[in-house]
Amino acid sequence: MVFQLINEGSFSGEFYNTPFTGGRYNDVFGELYFAFITADASTEYYHSGKLVDGRLEGLTHAPNRDLLQFWTATRSP
Repeated sequence: MVFQLINEGSFSGEFYNTPFTGGRYNDVFGELYFAFITADASTEYYHSGKLVDGRLEGLTHAPNRDLLQFWTATRSP
């Protein structure tokens, strides 16, 4: 995942080399939560998650594909 802050609460970037839209984050409650949308030729994928102990933990939901997938990500060295 590559991202760039746009302004307070918004970001842009790529997830698995796919540009995403609608990047939003919130850290008001002392933890960082985020959400964004990717798409391919067949459907949209809705991603959300939070920062936990230096890694990302998230969910991807694609209603048209009957998909709900948990994922984690760590920063490359």
